[in-house]
Amino acid sequence: LSIKFDFEDLMNYVFENIKEDPADCTFFGDNIVPYGNDWEIAAKCGKHYAVKDPDHLLEILKTY
Repeated sequence: LSIKFDFEDLMNYVFENIKEDPADCTFFGDNIVPYGNDWEIAAKCGKHYAVKDPDHLLEILKTY
C-alpha cells in the first residue's frame, strides 16, 4: 500500500484541526534546518527542538 500526500496539504490539515494556536505548539524533529524535512512545520510552532535520538527526546520531555 502506497499513500502519497502533499506535505503542505498535510500541514494545513493539522493546523486547521487542532484547538491550539500553532504559536502554543511544541515540535520535536531530527531535521530542523532550512530545507530539512521538519523545517516548515517547526517554523510554524511556537517552540521547536532538534532531537538527536529517542533518548534525547525523552530528556527534553522530562523538563515539561
